[in-house]
Amino acid sequence: MRRTNYLEVTSDLDDCLANLTFSCSAELSIGDLLGKWCGTTTNYTFTHSELIVTPLQGQSLKYGRHLAIFKIEGRSDRIAVHWSDKPDDFTTFEFSTDKKQLIQMEQQEGDKGARRVFHRC
Repeated sequence: MRRTNYLEVTSDLDDCLANLTFSCSAELSIGDLLGKWCGTTTNYTFTHSELIVTPLQGQSLKYGRHLAIFKIEGRSDRIAVHWSDKPDDFTTFEFSTDKKQLIQMEQQEGDKGARRVFHRC
């Protein structure tokens, strides 16, 4: 290696290390969702095939108590639960760093749901 290429090599190495760190981050999966999550107005129970919604204040549910899970897409920072094969029919969730809180992101499309925070229960 010649000295004149040091900055170029260092830059390439930094890029390589940044990509390596990113690619090693574990993707979220349905295993992170499984179980019961308690919220302020509803509780969620995720199984491998469905979401069971339990209202806490007697409100009616727009889509019923049982929602079939069509597909799960996980990334390192969030997970999308697809309810059908329609491209806009999904809900995005994030987790706290300790994975004890589940944050349902506000939806601008579809049923336009509010941001909701759940905790393991």
